[in-house]
Amino acid sequence: EEGERLFHIVDRSELWLEAQVSEADAARLARPDGAAFELPGLDAPVAIRVGDNGRLVGVAAMIDPESRSIPVVFAIDRPDPRIVPNQ
Repeated sequence: EEGERLFHIVDRSELWLEAQVSEADAARLARPDGAAFELPGLDAPVAIRVGDNGRLVGVAAMIDPESRSIPVVFAIDRPDPRIVPNQ
């Protein structure tokens, strides 16, 4: 249809991971220096190390009242090509 999006361009040189950290662990978030996560189909957890293969983008200043969690965002440089945006 006219006006519909034909495609979406994605820059895969850097991906962002947003993690929801529980309220109970919020006090331990002074300055996170990394994160690790597992994805189906990958043999080992993906590790993000600040200053090595990623960086801390930000830690929210408030607890989300609905989820009772704090968003923490890391950027991953040159991610494994098997990691897909929105996965």
